Amino acid sequence: PEEVAAIGDDLNDYRLLQWVAQGYTPHDGSEYVKACAHVLERRGGDACVREMIEKVIRSNGEEEKFLDQWL
Repeated sequence: PEEVAAIGDDLNDYRLLQWVAQGYTPHDGSEYVKACAHVLERRGGDACVREMIEKVIRSNGEEEKFLDQWL
């Protein structure tokens, strides 16, 4: 789980988000989930997955490698 990131917004995601190294939830996620995950600025359906991916890449120091691969 130390190399796994996940995103979820409701009670069915709670255990997964506790298990992974980097758990995220949209700004409009359940209050229960917000208690165990990093809360994103964006709401669900408003590019919150993209925001999560950017945060994961930056936190791992992989941003430059990622950009070189895709640009």
